[in-house]
Parts: sequence; C-alpha cells; structure tokens
Amino acid sequence: MDDANSNQEKTKLLNSSKKTWHSFSSFWDAALWVVSLLPFLRACYLVNAIGANNPQDDYFFYIPTIDSILSGKFNWMNPSDIAKLLSDTTLSSHVTILPFLFVLANAAFFHLDMKVDLFVALLVSLLKTCLIADVLCYRLSGWIKAITRSFVLLFSFSLTQSGSMFFGMGNLLWQFALLGTALALWSVFRIEKRTWSAIGMFAGGLISTLSYSLGAGTWVACITAVILRRKAIALPLIFCALGLAIDVLPNVGTVSQAPAWQPDVSNPVLRHFLFLANYVGRPLSNYIVLHGRIPMSETSGYVGLIGGLFLVASLCVGRSLRTRPDQNPTYPCAVAALSMLVFALVLGGLIDFTRGYLNPSYACLSVFFWYGIFGLCGCTLENAKPVFARSWSSRPIARLLLSLKPSLSLKPSLSLTSSLCAVGILLFSLHSFWLTNRDLRDKHFYLDRRTAASECCLRNFKTAPTYGLRYLFGWPGEHYEQIEAMALPLLKHQLSCFGPDQTWRLQGDFVLPTVKVGFDERMGTNTVCWVKNNSCTQVRRFDDYEPLSLCLPGSAWLTWKIDVPAEVDRAELKTAVCLAKIPPSMAVKDGVESEITLSVDGRREEILFQRRFLKPGQKEHVSIPLTKYKGTTIQIAFRNRSDDFCIDDWSVFEHPKIDVHLARPLPYQVHPDICPVNTELSDQFPKHTSQDRILSLADEGAWESRQGARLAYATSDKEAVKYKGKLDLRAVDYSQVFITARAQNADAGDEQRTIRLRLFLNGDEKYFEDVSLPLLADHQQHSYGYDLKLLRLNCYSRITGIEIAPARAGGRTTGDGFTLESVRFAHK
Repeated sequence: MDDANSNQEKTKLLNSSKKTWHSFSSFWDAALWVVSLLPFLRACYLVNAIGANNPQDDYFFYIPTIDSILSGKFNWMNPSDIAKLLSDTTLSSHVTILPFLFVLANAAFFHLDMKVDLFVALLVSLLKTCLIADVLCYRLSGWIKAITRSFVLLFSFSLTQSGSMFFGMGNLLWQFALLGTALALWSVFRIEKRTWSAIGMFAGGLISTLSYSLGAGTWVACITAVILRRKAIALPLIFCALGLAIDVLPNVGTVSQAPAWQPDVSNPVLRHFLFLANYVGRPLSNYIVLHGRIPMSETSGYVGLIGGLFLVASLCVGRSLRTRPDQNPTYPCAVAALSMLVFALVLGGLIDFTRGYLNPSYACLSVFFWYGIFGLCGCTLENAKPVFARSWSSRPIARLLLSLKPSLSLKPSLSLTSSLCAVGILLFSLHSFWLTNRDLRDKHFYLDRRTAASECCLRNFKTAPTYGLRYLFGWPGEHYEQIEAMALPLLKHQLSCFGPDQTWRLQGDFVLPTVKVGFDERMGTNTVCWVKNNSCTQVRRFDDYEPLSLCLPGSAWLTWKIDVPAEVDRAELKTAVCLAKIPPSMAVKDGVESEITLSVDGRREEILFQRRFLKPGQKEHVSIPLTKYKGTTIQIAFRNRSDDFCIDDWSVFEHPKIDVHLARPLPYQVHPDICPVNTELSDQFPKHTSQDRILSLADEGAWESRQGARLAYATSDKEAVKYKGKLDLRAVDYSQVFITARAQNADAGDEQRTIRLRLFLNGDEKYFEDVSLPLLADHQQHSYGYDLKLLRLNCYSRITGIEIAPARAGGRTTGDGFTLESVRFAHK
C-alpha cells in the first residue's frame, strides 16, 4: 500500500514537473516570437516616420502607363492593350506586371500614397518570411525550432535590408517576386498531394517571374528540391521546365555581359570569388550603400561560405542527406535549406554576369543564402540530440547541453564538431545583427530620394531649381526635364504630393530661395541649422530623410514665403517651440524670446506667437489656421528677439510644417511655363550689384588648367579649371554663387550636361563643398545659381577657392561638354 501511494505521488510530481516545463517552454516560445517580430515593428515605424510622399525615380517608368489608364485610354478587354501593358511594365528584361497592378490600385484609391506601397511590401515580406520559416522548421522541435524561426524573422527585417525595404516601387518588385519563390518551395515540401503540390509550385514560380523575373533562380531551386525530395518527380519537373522556359526564352538575346566588377583585380577567378563573398555577406554588413568591396561584408561572406560547406559535408558524411527521407525526420528541412542556398547562389551568378556593381537592394536576395544556413544549423543541432532524453533534460541548461551531445547514430567527433560549427555560425550572425542594427544611415541608400526636399522640388516643378534634380533622381547628371515629365501626370490626377491632403515642410522648402536666413551680426552668433531631437549638437543637412527641427541660435531669423492656392479648403501651420538641448558646459543664461510673425503681400507683420522660454524642458505646441489667407502670398518669419545674452541661447521650432487640404484640384496645363528659380528665366533671380564678386573665365592667367583642359570647353573630369587668383569671401555676406554657361550638345540623349563647382573653404583644400548645376536642354546661354545657405557653412566660414569641372554621375563623365563665361558671387 505504501509503495502504491509512493508511486502515485511520484506520478503526480512528474506530471506537475511536465506541466511546469510545458508552461515554461510556452512562455519562452512566446517571448522569442515577440523579440523576433520587433524588427518588423521597427520597420513599420520607420516607414511611417521617415521619408516623404513623393515617388522615386523607379516610378518614372510607370507614371505614363498610370496616366493612360486613369485617363480612360486603356481598354481592359482589348488584347492589344493588354499586350501593350505587359510591354510598358517590362523594365529591360524584368517583367513587373503584378506589382504594377498594386501600384495602379494605390493610384486609383489612395492617390498614390507612398506609405501604402511600402506597407503593402512589408506585409508581403512578412508573409514570405512566415512561409520560409515554416518550411525550414516544420520538422524541427523545441528550442531549436524556435531559435531557427527567430533568426529567419530577425534577418528578414534587419536594417541591412534597408536597400530594398524603403525603396518604394523597388520593394514591391522584390517582395512580390520573393513571395513567389517562398510559395513555390513551400508547396514542394508542405503540400502532400502531388498534383496540388506541383500546381502550387508552378503558381509561385509564375508570381516570381511576373513580378521581377526572378524565375530563373526560383525554378532552379525548385528543381533541386524536387530531385532531392526523392518523391514523384515527373509532373513537378515538367512544370519546372515549363516555368523556366517562360522565364528564360523571352530574354534570350536581351541580356548581355556587363563590365567586370572590380576590374583592378586581374585574376578573374579571384574577382568572381570576391564578388560572391561580398554578395553573400551583405545581409550581415554595415556600409552597404557602397557598390564595391566592404571588409565586413567579405568577412561575413567567408564565414557563410566556409561554414555552409562544412555543414553540408557533415550532413552528408553523417548520412543525414544520404539515408532515405522517411528514415530521417529532418531530411526535408535540410533539402529546403539547400534549395534556398541554390536560389541565392544562382541569382548571385546572374548578377555577376549582368551587373558591374552590387546594388544595396540585392541584400534581399542574398539573405536567402542565410536562410539556408540557419536551416542547416537547425538540422545539425536537431540531429545531434540523443535518441532518448533523460527526465532531468527538462531544464533549459541541460537541454542546451544535450543538444550538443553526440548522437549514437553519428560519429561522436563529427557530431560534436558540426554542432559547435552550427552554434558558432548562429552566434556570429547574432553578433553581426547587433552591430548592423544600431544605425540606418549607412544602409538606407534610396531614402535620399524621398526627402522633404525631393517632395518640395516635385510639387514646385514649375519653379524648382535645376540642382533640385538630384534630390529626386539621385544622380546630378540626368536631364532636368524629367521633373516635369514626372510631375505633370501626378498633378493631372491628384497623385502623391499633389493629392487632396498635402504637407508642406519648411525643411523641404529650405531648398528654394523663397526661404531666407540671417542673424544679428553684432552678436557674433551662428547661422540657422537643422537638428534632430531638439539638440543643438545633433546638426544635420536640411536634405536629410528624417524630419528635422529648425534651430535658431541667438538672434538668428528665417523667413518662409508661400503662395497659398485659392483651391485650399483648410491650411494650418503646426510646430512646437522650446529651448534647444545644450551640452552641460554651455549653460543657459536668461532664456530666449521666440516669436512667429506673418505678413501678407509684403504688408506689416502680425505676431502669431510670442513667448520667452527659460528652461530647456519647456515646450509649447503651436497650431495657427492659415485658411483665410488662401489666394494670397504670405511670409512667415521665425525669429528670436536679441538681448545682451542671446549668444548662448538657442531656440528650436520642432518640425515646422503646414497641413493643407484642397477643396478642388490644382490647375493643370498640358504645357506649363517652366522657369527654374535659379536661372535668369525666373523673376526672382537676383540682379547684379556693384558688390558682387565676378570671376571672368576670359582672363586665362587667373585660372589653372589640368593637363589637356580647355578653358571654355570641358568634356571630362580631367578638364577641370581652378581659380588661382586671390579669393577670400566671408560666406555669410553672399547669398548665391552663379555661373553663366551653355550646353554644347543638348540633344545627346542620355549624356549628362552638369557642371560641378568645388568651393574650397578657410584656405585649406582638404575642406570643400561640391555643388552640381544641371544645364537646361537648349542651346542657349543661361545664368545658373546655387543658394549658399544650403551648404554646411557658419558665420566664420570663408570661401577661398573654386574649381570647375564636368559632374560625374553614376560612374560616368559627361561627353557633351559646355561653354563657360563667368562665375559670380552675389552679395546680400
């Protein structure tokens, strides 16, 4: 009787311990889910918080098609129109019809809001990641399954994916194509019925092909999976062959070999290997905005390639990839991992053949290599578990030790070594994730084309300065007329930044001469600047992709001139005013009195806001209705009242903007007058004054030419001319720098016609600012200006030299050339 009671107590105790472990395991599994989804939630936050509502250059090819469809010129029942739609949405050899349909829906229902496209792409990426995690982990168990799944989720939304994650249309293209790849592989492994599995695989492959022509990699990966799966292969292979033909045959003859990547590496085998290492290592690297070799990327690539080879070899030697599939539970997961490795490597080879560079967005392809590595690590650790776990293995530390303990079915030394290799790769990847997810600024790349300045130049395309071109299209040497070509259809249909609801940011309008800055010179204070987090030490360029705040040191001021359209239904100025956060060594003296004033058509100012701030913690939100000023030109001034101590007092106007709602569309003209505000075609162009400093290129003795350079006609970067006369200008005394020039061959297709000015500062040629000035597409001579307030200069900066050369854009140098007449610095 006592023995029976004792056994019952032991059984109750054992059941209790099992329940305790089950609840403990469920808790940590849920915790891992939460931690793994944090990068996805951060990506959602960043999409909502940064960037502007303007299409990037990747939308430029689709806007004419969107215009045609929204104008009613397209018949969905006409086969010829459908064929033309397929042709118009094919970029080079890339078919992109499926993502385009979502962009079209965005234009029809959401006024082509960029956030809609980006959030759709994120949701598609999440679905893709869940499919991949499922196919890699469905035969794993316990902690190994949870950890493998977590690594897949972490790296799918790592900041190393920023090259595609914030790429607008580009992200839609990549994610829809990769969703097709994930669906195809998932169908092979997770759908048991042979016919439905083959149909699902074929559908996924077609999605990949019709989204961005990634079918070649997808079909090769599916063929690998079907053959290694060792089930009925006839029907799936027929579908794979058909899909591969659909993807490859239309592109025969259209794909050509690109110039060699890193041509300075003479050994072609070494060059291809270095390309592969850099391609594989991008998802675990910083500085992926660069196209060339990156040490961190190469190191990660070596770890992935060598570690992956060792894991595959150990699984083969240990019979995990040689025994019959039904005798090894992890065999399908290992085959899925190998298929993803094949997908990434096949596309890497194609990129190596067709591209002479590594685009930052390619990280969303090479991350599939790491999916495969994580899957192999999970299979290795799962196979290394002992066949019979002991009762005390319910403890987490003991389970971890047991996962490293050699299995009886494997050679002990090989099992232990491969397990340590798998753990080492996971730890290395986790360390790389920690290092690469601290900052976005060295990985974002395409966000420079979705800034407040980009949106401003597109919205004000009729008067946008020619140098505003690079904010929209990235390179300074494209044709200025592309702004008009993109803007007119958007204006016609109220799309993007021309929609009914608009936000005009002072940070963006800062690129225009309608925003002027100054300060009380008696106080010796600094000039205005743009800051992050209300701190005067976190100064950023005005064209940053993050929303910035206006910082006014001392008695500085800024005026913002705005034409309020008559079509406005509601307009409201919003900001928050406070003292800037300053270092402890820079003590606040008596605070600062900040104010916002408004004048209409140049009449007397009206004070809208005025308050003295004494403590840095003080902040007051300001919301001022402007609807009553519609149809007029207003000037809003932000300033600090000067006093004897204001040199140490800095005020901040947080994210100043005007929220606008239009009652009806803005006026649309088929052929509007285009008058760039930085040319003499504009009525705002500064007049010559006797205080201007003019540097004539007719005086050849004042200019130093490089070898082979001609003074008035330049066609290459080697043909730069540098002013060698005496030049010492206080930057704050001059508003703009002007050149008088004419493009030599304005009708030369894709050739650039852009001049680069290099301004040397403070007598040291190591410190300079480069300015790009695109020329208009006519054969006429024009004067072009650049607003000096856009440069990172302060009240102590001095311009001590200047050099002129053709701009290099996208690695190319202009072949058109240009004629220069003079350089002028306009005095304020």
